[in-house]
Amino acid sequence: MKEGDEKPTGRDQAMTDPTDTPEARLSMLESAFRLDERLKFIETTVISGATRNVVPWWKNGKTVVALGALITAIVPLVTAVNGILRNRNDSQRLLIEQQDRIRQTYLDRVLKPGLTEGEQGRIFGLLSRLKSDPELQDWASAELAKTVQKIEELRKEKSSLEEQAKSLESQ
Repeated sequence: MKEGDEKPTGRDQAMTDPTDTPEARLSMLESAFRLDERLKFIETTVISGATRNVVPWWKNGKTVVALGALITAIVPLVTAVNGILRNRNDSQRLLIEQQDRIRQTYLDRVLKPGLTEGEQGRIFGLLSRLKSDPELQDWASAELAKTVQKIEELRKEKSSLEEQAKSLESQ
């Protein structure tokens, strides 16, 4: 724009604007009216459709079929999970019973009267390496240490007795 040029304002602009003619205003009003009528039609369709199609869920065939399929799938799943848990519990029970039988067998052997300290040491050595039963393993390790100590004491006593026997023989 040049310095002398000024923007038309107010009334001058209304006269020069081509959309401000009565025909343009009338066409804008008519299109707004048509838009309003379309919106009213859509609203009535949505409202009447919403009230017409309301059916309780138990009467809707798709919902009933979906629920039936879900229940049909859940029953075998629950049965399978129950079987898995039962098998796990049974295997744990059998493992405990087996460990108890092993424990009882070795305790009967180790506590048998007339068993030498060497035999006891071998059995305690075996039991101290048994990893499936930590309680028995700890007990056997402690008993093995006692047995080894007793064997050493008996060896010392034997050697002292042998020395005494040799000294008596030499006299």
